[in-house]
Amino acid sequence: MDEDMLEAAREYAEKHGFSVGEPLGSGIHGRVWMLLREGAPVSALKIHREIAAYRRERKVYVRLKECGVREVRGLSVPELIRFDDPISTGHPSSPMRFGRSGLGRTKINSAMTGRWCR
Repeated sequence: MDEDMLEAAREYAEKHGFSVGEPLGSGIHGRVWMLLREGAPVSALKIHREIAAYRRERKVYVRLKECGVREVRGLSVPELIRFDDPISTGHPSSPMRFGRSGLGRTKINSAMTGRWCR
């Protein structure tokens, strides 16, 4: 499985003009690698093990970006750069790690974000 995920990371990187650098971490939902452009680190890439975890995380990132949320209680929210739905290896990808996340039924609006983020 890890070799498949590394191959998915390489495929994504090549598609977008990057190369895959060193691994940055792994967890129950996927693995994260440094993305390089001309040998310099520019971003991070997460390859997910399962489509459900990818879709949940993607929804969180999209909603946070739509609401302009950049910080939550003093912690920076990684910026969503782009996402790709499952590629040929079957592993979906997204740019940064958000850990386990979920939205539930809560709708985020500007009044709410003012209470817990800057």
